[in-house]
Amino acid sequence: MPSNECGSETKFRELHFDNTLQGKYIDKSQHNYQTIEIGDRKIYVMHYEKSNFYDFIEIGDSLYKPNGSLKMKVVRLDFDTSFVIDFGCNEK
Repeated sequence: MPSNECGSETKFRELHFDNTLQGKYIDKSQHNYQTIEIGDRKIYVMHYEKSNFYDFIEIGDSLYKPNGSLKMKVVRLDFDTSFVIDFGCNEK
């Protein structure tokens, strides 16, 4: 059975999005998870995610992440950057 970190990484890797960040908050009803809303989906960012992309992103940013990848591109006005989402999974 995979660790929480590896399970979260696997689930995140399966996501695809190409949309604007519509919400960002701490969801008190879900164990105080950092939560982002992209399109019609809620994505929980686990506390052990290490890239700190949650602290960087702002409502209105465009977020792009292809299926099968942990790399996420953030576009804001004249600026863009990428993050490799890191859940700390050390299992191979």
